[in-house]
Amino acid sequence: MMRQVLLSFLIANTYAASGNITFGNYYDSNCTDMFALAELDTSLACSGGCYTDRKNASFCDSGSNFTCLADRVEYTQHIGVENCSGGMFDRSVTVHTSCMAGRSHQGTIYNKLVDYTGQC
Repeated sequence: MMRQVLLSFLIANTYAASGNITFGNYYDSNCTDMFALAELDTSLACSGGCYTDRKNASFCDSGSNFTCLADRVEYTQHIGVENCSGGMFDRSVTVHTSCMAGRSHQGTIYNKLVDYTGQC
């Protein structure tokens, strides 16, 4: 059974989104058991929002400084805030077109870009 929660990353700006990336978060290393789907607008200086995690807790997150490459997207993740300012901490994140292990406040998860064309 696929357990999926849509991460509603609210755009931290009112302009129309033109550079969206979408990535899935998964329980397994084959990226088949998705629990969340996230979308960020890379055309904005900051894109983020709040969501309910797999433990049913509310959590905010945001991203900035996006670099889009052929097989991955690199960005700065701002933990605990939806506006890229004053979060718990910031870290560099890379999301690939292939399934890769990642860190989260929930422990080790796996993520992968969905329908990514190599451009933002």
